Amino acid sequence: MRDLIEELRPVERELAAEFGEFALFALFETEDSLFDQYELYVAAPWLNADYALRVRISEVLRARLTLDDFFRVQRIIAVPVAHPDFSKELRYYPTAGCVVEVYNRQLFEKFVARGCIITCRPDLMPVARSAENEASAPRRVRLSRSPGAAQPPALPRT
Repeated sequence: MRDLIEELRPVERELAAEFGEFALFALFETEDSLFDQYELYVAAPWLNADYALRVRISEVLRARLTLDDFFRVQRIIAVPVAHPDFSKELRYYPTAGCVVEVYNRQLFEKFVARGCIITCRPDLMPVARSAENEASAPRRVRLSRSPGAAQPPALPRT
């Protein structure tokens, strides 16, 4: 896997220069992977489920990798940056010029036996707001009324 990672790093840089930065560029061996085959997970703010973009990524992989290594990449999976695993799990794996290895994790609804995260940029991922965060979030309250504001109805006197 290490040799494949070293070949994927320039591929990631080339694609990032062409399209924009990736929020995630990782190679995982999942429960669905065959022996010595991996799934390439990519996420970026500019990346959507567009077939043409995945074909372009595949073309760059084919041009830059050896034939054996190209066939070791079983599939390319485009993940939306708003996926909950980014805020739950992957925010703990920021990469800064180094590859981060992960083992035995549940990511993107699959069990990842092992994997290498080439790029993980939590700053490119939107912040997920949960109901718990909404309840504890500070709220702005107007403490004084302006002179022209409507007054509450007066209570009847008894």
